[in-house]
Formats: sequence, structure tokens, C-alpha cells
Amino acid sequence: KTCDPTPTHQREFVRQLHRLQQAQIPTVLIVGNHDAPVAFGKATSIDIFSDLQLARTHVIRRPQLLHIETAKNGPLQIVGMPWPTRNILRTHDAYRELSHEEVNTAIQDICAAQIDEFSRQLDPKLPAVLAAHLTAAAATFSGSERTTTIGQDPVLLNSTLANPAFDYVALGHIHKYQDLNPGQQPPVVYSGSLERIDFGEEKEDKGFCIISIETNTTRPHERTTSFEFFPVPTRRFVTIQLEIGENEDATECIVAACKDT
Repeated sequence: KTCDPTPTHQREFVRQLHRLQQAQIPTVLIVGNHDAPVAFGKATSIDIFSDLQLARTHVIRRPQLLHIETAKNGPLQIVGMPWPTRNILRTHDAYRELSHEEVNTAIQDICAAQIDEFSRQLDPKLPAVLAAHLTAAAATFSGSERTTTIGQDPVLLNSTLANPAFDYVALGHIHKYQDLNPGQQPPVVYSGSLERIDFGEEKEDKGFCIISIETNTTRPHERTTSFEFFPVPTRRFVTIQLEIGENEDATECIVAACKDT
């Protein structure tokens, strides 16, 4: 959760990328808001993996369409949308004097137009995924996100994200797992964070999603997508409520209550 990860974090992350490479599994990394530095022109926390030119590892810093070959299931189209950085937009004269709300509106319009344009470029015979680090209007926030995100981020409508040209929409940014298009195609899903960040997420399950895109063998244009959420073990956040009497030692009461959890 920082644009300056420690060497230890980078080492452990590279080890996992090598495991995926050895298994011939393509990996797509999308720059999020925590990866992007404030200073213009400074590298993001994941740019290094693009410069290393690791096989089957793709870093998306700008919106783009990827055609990826999988080892067992053929080609896959991925439209990657990184976090829309407000500071970059303000470097252009047309946006420099706009208010915070006006810049957000401009970013929303630009992102919506980009998604629509990419959807027109897709080959309808091949499965396609929209992978984006964005805020969806229909999302439920968790923890500190409620105060730090609402009113600050550009927000995209569910109708923009649930473009029928895509078979699945994989969203990042919101920490809470949720399906924003339940029972409909395509699924629009935040898998959420893999770890709890603060006490606002104390009772939330954390995990990842596995997606299956099934193609109709007689009608390759027709596909059905399903997904499953898999919880993972995470560190516990525990809230302890105590009533301490006048003659009781507060520290002793707190220590005793912690031992009971």
C-alpha cells in the first residue's frame, strides 16, 4: 500500500512472479492509486517489472488492449485501465484551471469514452476482460475508504463498466469483495484486498476470484461467464469493549481482556 515498497517486499513479489513464469501463467499488473507517485515523471512501484522484460508479465501504466496467449485455453483479450491520475490531466492547458469536481467529471468522461472505444476494437470471437483500477458508482466502501474516497475519486456508472462486449469486468481499488452486476452478464466484480487494512474491515472476508469463461462450441460468439470467490487466511482485527471500575487497574483489565481473545 505504498509507491515506495521495501526491498524485502519487492524480493518476495518477484519470487511469486517467477513461480507464475515457471508455470507458464501470464500475469497482468495494473497501476493503482497506491502505486503511482505524486511527483510527475517518477516511476511507479511496478514499472520495474516492465523494464525487466519478464516473460508473460505485462505492466499496464496507460489504457491499452492486450492480446495474451494462454498455454492451455487459447487467446484472451484484456483491456487494462490504470488509475486515472488527476495530476497528469492538470498538465494540459484545457484542464489546468478546472475545479476538483470539474476535473473528476472530465476524467469520468474520458474513461467512459476509452472503455467504449476499446470495446469496439475487440474481436467478438475471442473472450475479453476489462481489468480496471477505478471507482464504481454502485460500489460499497469499507473501512476508512468511506471518508477518504467519497467525493474525492472520479466515479464510473455501472452501465459504463458492464459493457456487453466484455465477458468479465475485474475491478480493483475498493477493498470489499462485491459483485456489482449480480445474476447478469458480464459480472462486474471487485475481488477486494487480500489483507485487512484497518478496523473498518474487521468482519470482512478477504480473498480472490477464479473466473471461468465458457464458449459455445457451435456459436463461438456466445459465451457465459461464472466466477467463485475464495477466502484466504488474514490477520485478525479484534475490537475489545471494557467497562473499568474506579478501583480497578485499567492496564490489568486491558491485558486480561486481550488474553481472552
